[in-house]
Amino acid sequence: MARATVVPQSVEYPESDGLPMPDSPEQFDSLAYSVASLKLHYRERNDVFVGGDMLLYYEQAAAPGQTGKSVAPDTFVAFGVPRKGRGERPSYLLWEERQVPAFVLEVASRSTYRVDQGDKRRLYERLGVQEYWLYDPVGDYLEPRLQGFRLAAGRYAPIVVSEGGEGVLVGRSEALALEVRLYPGDRFRYHDPVTGQDLLSLDETEEARQAAEAARENVETRLEEAEDRLQEAEDHLQQAQDRLQKEQATRQALETQLRELQRRMRSAGQEPDDNPRHGP
Repeated sequence: MARATVVPQSVEYPESDGLPMPDSPEQFDSLAYSVASLKLHYRERNDVFVGGDMLLYYEQAAAPGQTGKSVAPDTFVAFGVPRKGRGERPSYLLWEERQVPAFVLEVASRSTYRVDQGDKRRLYERLGVQEYWLYDPVGDYLEPRLQGFRLAAGRYAPIVVSEGGEGVLVGRSEALALEVRLYPGDRFRYHDPVTGQDLLSLDETEEARQAAEAARENVETRLEEAEDRLQEAEDHLQQAQDRLQKEQATRQALETQLRELQRRMRSAGQEPDDNPRHGP
């Protein structure tokens, strides 16, 4: 009697947790800005990985056919991790990357804010995430709306978030060396104190690129117009110089003819009358 073939089960790490998309446009916009702006900020570095709304597996599966334990931060930043490679990283496997994210941001929503303040905070604290930030884009779930926590002796301590003038809330992220800001009108931004500029979103970056391109084209157009005017002025100058040379040549010819006429008159015994008088 033939034995049945036993197919070993493999360990799987799904790329999605099956949870719904962000609850509101405000949450989606904040999440999209957070991930995209940080990716743009670190685009020149290949030792920084920025992830967003992807599964971070922090514990391996116990047996084949099972899945590991995971969490899905809205935004996380890990340093000392290659940005490229690992097959575009469908998920972040902590035991393979060997780097705990230094920064995590969760954007609060009706369905997540309790977990963000409770289970996720305790998990990130246990994993050793250096900084944990919370932001409420609609102002219905967190008070204050912008909160930050930093590990101190293995426990999260609040990061001071204060008003920086004109109603702007400002907190300092030591992990990112950036400021985390909330402007009036519910505008969440990362701010680079070195450049004095806010990090731009993808749309803002494209708008800035288009504006710079338009300004460059405008400068080039004005430069071409100035060169055309300069060439026109040089042409006029050359024409004036040509006319002057012709006039000088004509004058020299007339002077030569006059001297020749005077010479001939002297040779004929006639003196030219410089002051002729008319009448008897």
